[in-house]
Amino acid sequence: NTLLALPSQSSTSADPTPENPTIAKLVPHIMAEMLLPLLPSETSSTANSTNDGSTTNSASSPFSEEEIALLPAELQLLPPTHVQENNTTVLTEIVEALYLMLARGGKEVVRFMKEGGSYAVLRELHVGVEDEGVRGACERCVDLLMREHDEKRENGNASGVIEDRGENGEGEEDEDDRVVDVF
Repeated sequence: NTLLALPSQSSTSADPTPENPTIAKLVPHIMAEMLLPLLPSETSSTANSTNDGSTTNSASSPFSEEEIALLPAELQLLPPTHVQENNTTVLTEIVEALYLMLARGGKEVVRFMKEGGSYAVLRELHVGVEDEGVRGACERCVDLLMREHDEKRENGNASGVIEDRGENGEGEEDEDDRVVDVF
């Protein structure tokens, strides 16, 4: 099964290269539609009427003003009727589709999604949903979004090993999490 089949591609001749330029071209057009159902209901900003006839803006958003400014324009001012998708299977599928775009689209897609506020959306989804499938998918996406940042960080984990912070906060090294350079 293919997630996205274009007329010029057959499902059996998928691009085996790590970067797929077709995905990079599609991301700017579909990112807002993919992030919309992931946004929490509290994201919407509403104008409330007061008793004296004036209006006040009340926003109960979990995002900072800077994070909202990063989001695509369509997602910055949602109507008060916006409701986050509550089906965890659908949420998992959407986040996994984002993961595939990040993994197959290359650095250009990762950069675009970072600059488009997807990290903040995934962070709030991870915090607000208790389903382990959704949370795991969010963590995988964030790992890809933050990989470049982690590689550039000088004071970070220089060994290339992903650290798992246990309940006691101490790093635990797992052989399965070891990143091995092939070249």
